[in-house]
Amino acid sequence: MLLISSGKTHSPRIRSVLEKAGFRVQPSAWKPPLPKKGAIGPSTDSVRAVRTGKLPPGWEGSSIAQLHRDAASRRRSISAILKACVGLSPGVQLAGLAFYDSSRSTCAMFQCLGAQAARLPDRLPWSRYPLLRVAYEKQTAVYSSDPSLLPQIYPLAGKDCGGFLAFPLPLKGTHSVLFFAHNRAGALDARGYAILLSLVHAMETLLENSILRGQLAISEARYRSILTAAPFLIGFLDSGGTILEVNPKAIRELRRQGISVRKVIGVNLLKHPATPEEIRELIVEALQTTDAVNREKISVSLPRGTEVFRVHAFPLRGRSGSAPELLVIGEMITHYQQVMDEAERTERLAAIGGVAASLAHEINNPLQALRSHLELIRSYPLSDEEREQSFGILEREVERLDETTRRVLGFARPAPDILQPVSLTGILEQTLALSQNYLRNQRVEIVTDFPPSLPPVQAAAGQLIQVFLNIILNGVHAMQGKGRLEIRIRSRGDRAEISFTNDGPPIPSESLPRIFDPFFTTRAEGTGLGLSISHAILQRHHGAIQVANLPHRKGVVFTIDLPFAARSA
Repeated sequence: MLLISSGKTHSPRIRSVLEKAGFRVQPSAWKPPLPKKGAIGPSTDSVRAVRTGKLPPGWEGSSIAQLHRDAASRRRSISAILKACVGLSPGVQLAGLAFYDSSRSTCAMFQCLGAQAARLPDRLPWSRYPLLRVAYEKQTAVYSSDPSLLPQIYPLAGKDCGGFLAFPLPLKGTHSVLFFAHNRAGALDARGYAILLSLVHAMETLLENSILRGQLAISEARYRSILTAAPFLIGFLDSGGTILEVNPKAIRELRRQGISVRKVIGVNLLKHPATPEEIRELIVEALQTTDAVNREKISVSLPRGTEVFRVHAFPLRGRSGSAPELLVIGEMITHYQQVMDEAERTERLAAIGGVAASLAHEINNPLQALRSHLELIRSYPLSDEEREQSFGILEREVERLDETTRRVLGFARPAPDILQPVSLTGILEQTLALSQNYLRNQRVEIVTDFPPSLPPVQAAAGQLIQVFLNIILNGVHAMQGKGRLEIRIRSRGDRAEISFTNDGPPIPSESLPRIFDPFFTTRAEGTGLGLSISHAILQRHHGAIQVANLPHRKGVVFTIDLPFAARSA
């Protein structure tokens, strides 16, 4: 505590009493500036009524407005503590609570009790009540009993004011002050000051609790507003997979589907027979990890038909060691997925169109062989051995035709979304087989580097073929009919890295950030969908794609990153 006087010797009795009460007293000869003549005392319209808790006009948006609202919820408890302060001695003139506003160099009265309480104004400017400022800046309790100071500073009871105490609350991060004044005959003894100190601590705890309650209320209101405004389906699950709560958007969708909300709350998604297996796996994975888990496409059968969702699950961990809850966010993308499926099919057909001439040549060769040997069999007498040899050639050419048509039709039809372990090397070999004649006609040299033993990746084979073929065709087009294309696979921990490097011209730097945007293209005849669809497909496979120009204008490299099957599963 800072004990202030006008420079004269401090009263040994006051100091002794305060130290016996538990205060560490630090004497000070500081003298506050005296207010100008006529500035002492409140005006009649600013006199504060006892127990009034309104903020001064114009303070509604100030830094202490929220603090004032928080304390208002505990007004009865605050009043009880102040009443106990006033009851410590018949000579106590007032006890009050005010809030600091350092930006205005003032305090705002919240509540005040005592015989002289009505004499204090709504605002306590530091220029007229400097001990409040000292308590704030020094972050320590302040006490002055010097009769030469108090009557000129505090309009309480003139020369009868015997002492004034100011307790900043809390000592660190001060925002409030509890003040206490007594007349000359009402000074407390050591026991009284000890009780006063206990009441100060009680007030500090009360205010901190009211602030925490206010912050909690604000946080809950913010959380509720997010749940209400969010355009997604949001649900909270406990650690066992049971639905605890859903947001209004989810409630509206349930009602649209004819499902009662009451039948949904309390359902365990891990045990319910109608839960799609993909959702069950997502919940289990999210509960076992600390990271977010995403699924780009999950089909769910509902009363009004099948809907497609993009789903994200976020584990929410509370107290240390407590079981996590789960925040699940679903975005309905049925219409978007229909558009994307159609765009993917269109892009697949466009890719077939890009190699159509080469495919026609690949089909024409076995047809020519078939025609020649049929004419040979029909027009010339052949021995049994020669006839059998011609039939063998016919059979091989038919098989060759069948392989070509199956390859084309398998790529042209919609690729299923079922992810299963597949050989990355095998998929790349199928892609090259589909485009080999086209690459040969374009005089493109293909260099491959595939490891002999590589773990499978979790993928839909047809969709990966579409991605790889699109990158190959883009590279061939960039090389303008002649060049070198290198395809390499590397194992990077639990992921595979596939690189496609061509020696064509670099991509303009202003185009690189937009290369995967829908409908962005630098070709007059391009749709701008190929790379954006490839990007979306790889996202569904939990993969990624990047593009970069090689140094010294030596070409362009596309790098694809995919998880191996063990991690995906």
